[in-house]
Amino acid sequence: MRICMLARSIPVHAKGGLEDHTMMICQGLVQKGHEVILITTQHPQGKEYEVSDGVEIYYTKGTIPGKYSWSWCRRSVQEFIRLHTLKKFDVVHGQSGGGIPFLLKGLNRKYNIPTVISLHGTTIDEIKSACDVLFSSYKDIRNVFLSMRRILYHLYNYSFVSRRALMRADAIIATSNEQVKRIKILYQTKDSDLYVVYNGIDTDLFAPKSSTELKEKYKINQENKIILGVARLTKEKGIQNIILSMPAILKSIHEAKLIIVGNGNYRKDLELLIDKLGLKEHIFITGLVPYEELPLFYNLADVFVNATIRVNGYDLTILQAMACEKPVIVSNLGSVPTVITHNEDGILVSPGDVRILTQEVIRILKDKELAANIGKKARKKIVSRFSLESMTEELI
Repeated sequence: MRICMLARSIPVHAKGGLEDHTMMICQGLVQKGHEVILITTQHPQGKEYEVSDGVEIYYTKGTIPGKYSWSWCRRSVQEFIRLHTLKKFDVVHGQSGGGIPFLLKGLNRKYNIPTVISLHGTTIDEIKSACDVLFSSYKDIRNVFLSMRRILYHLYNYSFVSRRALMRADAIIATSNEQVKRIKILYQTKDSDLYVVYNGIDTDLFAPKSSTELKEKYKINQENKIILGVARLTKEKGIQNIILSMPAILKSIHEAKLIIVGNGNYRKDLELLIDKLGLKEHIFITGLVPYEELPLFYNLADVFVNATIRVNGYDLTILQAMACEKPVIVSNLGSVPTVITHNEDGILVSPGDVRILTQEVIRILKDKELAANIGKKARKKIVSRFSLESMTEELI
């Protein structure tokens, strides 16, 4: 097949789960013998075309890198028409909102091209996440304003844009069991047009291995217990809740350390919180690290924590940590239960409940046998159901 992939953002634009997923699925399709042409937003350095691991990438000039915009709506459609005239695509695949301008123009009907949209979350998820941030920071005028603006944007988008577009798709892919019912209601999708394909990761890259070099870099000894968080540093990712749990954790486990991998606009707030709690000797924020180095951090950890308050699809970081055979403690919301069975291959906690989060971290760190059993079951599940191979096969 000759496949046209439409996505607003890939790793050259930003570091995140959607970006990694888009490139992984494109590369997986190429490895299976299919031709993939990816149309995305402008390259940060102005590059207009490149080939990466067999994937042809066209960057739309004049758009905002990594962002949805009116220019993306116009230019992505123009670029598709230009390339389709030359290449004659067999199928169009949009990642989240990447394919909405294409559908709004009715190009799937005009050119008689089957069009598939993968939804990594829904409008309802986005609105609920914004409400959670709003209620958790109602004293912060700036956050209140930003949350209200985000809520109004998603209400408008659903009412006048995404609902109308997605009802025209030939097929919609849900990436979790929890999304199925919401998609049926929100977009009036028929059972025959709705598919479930779990997101996958490279289980050879993310696997148990040594992290000796990191132990030396961060001066970690055998007595230390390492808690790991990997996320874009925004308030909705909940990293502040892991930090807030550290004083109580340290009372019980004196040698505990927290390593936070990531960067974002909330970093300064997190650093101020660390200073306020007097935890500078126990918490490290690394900033962004190369993708291929992430497995070293997972393998350094005794427990991985994802304390997000954002309702959406499950973060790929959860899959990555589980594939490295680590016990994970994750907020029980959105699509997370598709990945984790509580107390079997992971631990689920109520979002924003610092007390319960603290208790579960201490429980895992003190019980080596429990941690090892959960970690082994976690990797087994990811290899069997959430691998890049199985995702690619099901998508095809």
